[in-house]
Amino acid sequence: MKRFLLWLKASHARPIFDTAEMEPGGFLDSDTLTGNLRSYVLGLFIIYSGRYFDLWQRFLGVVFRDPPPIPSPWRMQYHSRIAYSIGMIGVVSSIVLIAKYMRSKSKGLTMSEARAAPPEAGSRSIEQRFRDLVARFPVLHDLTWGWPFLLGVSLVFFGKTADGSAVPGLSGIFVPPSLDFFVLGITPVSALNGMFVGSIAYAINHAISKTSRLHLAAKLMISLAVGALAIWAWYALTVAMGAPI
Repeated sequence: MKRFLLWLKASHARPIFDTAEMEPGGFLDSDTLTGNLRSYVLGLFIIYSGRYFDLWQRFLGVVFRDPPPIPSPWRMQYHSRIAYSIGMIGVVSSIVLIAKYMRSKSKGLTMSEARAAPPEAGSRSIEQRFRDLVARFPVLHDLTWGWPFLLGVSLVFFGKTADGSAVPGLSGIFVPPSLDFFVLGITPVSALNGMFVGSIAYAINHAISKTSRLHLAAKLMISLAVGALAIWAWYALTVAMGAPI
């Protein structure tokens, strides 16, 4: 365990901005508060979706007219506990990195803030100004490119289960899953569908945002179209599964 912690510390001590994925707004951003909060949300997403994965897969099979048999409660508990362990690693890691960020914040400018300092006045394109703004406020990246996924996450609180009741919220999510979680009727179908198609849309929009072959206006129009397509896919998938909207 000690050797693993030393390796983790050494790997995090490497230069943060080696790749575009580690820059503010990247999927592996661990040097900003927003990036670490993104990892925290991802950990909760893994725990929440893994807890109901087998039952959701059963409903998804209805779309293909070949629903798999309902697995035993013990098998569902086994899968959900694996997802719980993986998600907790992300949650705990993000909390540790947030604490590290806050300590460095109290001592002075963080690396991302120092890097995001505005350059000298000159002829900068609109996209470069937007990139500088995202580097200064990384949350803008999630709001601009990841809004389909954020809509999907909101369904955890506003969605419906397979029997039409309210989706089970995040209360008790840190409790290891027991057998009483696995009820077919209370599977949060709308929320899981929203997060599923929303995460795909976010991945597509994130890849679009990193390319240099398109102008910013074209990227925004494409991302808007991808988000609208994700909403349509969520609606069509949920209706095809026979779940209430």
